[in-house]
This record gives sequence, C-alpha cells and structure tokens, in this order.
Amino acid sequence: MQTFRATYIEPLPEPTGNEDGRDTVCVAIIDTGLYIEEPDLDGDGDEFLAHPDVQSRVKDRRNFFSPDDTEPDPDDCEDKHGHGTHVARLVLRFAPRAHVVIAKITNSKTLKSTKTAQLVNVRFSFLLPCGLIRSSLHTCLCADGLAKP
Repeated sequence: MQTFRATYIEPLPEPTGNEDGRDTVCVAIIDTGLYIEEPDLDGDGDEFLAHPDVQSRVKDRRNFFSPDDTEPDPDDCEDKHGHGTHVARLVLRFAPRAHVVIAKITNSKTLKSTKTAQLVNVRFSFLLPCGLIRSSLHTCLCADGLAKP
C-alpha cells in the first residue's frame, strides 16, 4: 500500500480552486453521508477533506435517512459508516474540477435497514435521465431485497 500511495497519491498536485468555472461537473454521491475530521496538532484527521478549497467544492449536503423511518433531520449528514466519505474523497481527489452534493440514505453497508432506499428509488427513478445510473440503483435495491429483478 505504501508503494501505491507513493506512486499514485502523493505526487498529485495540491487542491486548488476552480476560479474560471470551465469543465465543472456536479457529482451526486448517494451513500452514507460525509464526515470531515479536522486535523489536529498530532497529524490525525483528514487534511485533504478539511482543506478549504476542497470543502468549497462540496456544494450541498442533505440527509434522507432516519433509523426509525420518522422524518429525517436534513442537516444530519455525518457518515457513521465511512463509505460515503471514502467515495467523496476519491471524487474530490481525482476529479479536481468536480463539485459534489451529498445525499445520505443509510447508516449501514446495505440498504435493508430502512425504507429510505425505497423512497429514494421512487424519487430518483423519474429524475435520472441516465439508464446506467437507474440500472445501477435498481441492481443495488434488488441485491438488498428491496426491489424485484
């Protein structure tokens, strides 16, 4: 892993702002949320995600998840699982002109734990123009037993 990191990760340029706005895309990350751990004096934390230029590229966050299927707190986007944060880090790191929006739909590694996935499927199935995205979401829902193949 150290070789991979030294070869592919560390040589990347430092994050910079995208002042000119050219070639900007917006990526919706529909996952477990986002957690940014501020770096401390001991070097612990996430220096990349905490960088102001990187944080400025996170355009919106919204929580659609509630553990008991009551009305979710739209501002509670903290990632308790880590997968959504990892995906966001990858997008922000390797797509320097991408902006992201975070949609938290679960607190676990599957979608079985809540009816939120069914709600997201209904809300997004009509809005997603891309067949591949619609197909991918359907495949995930089928794998978790929330939709029929």
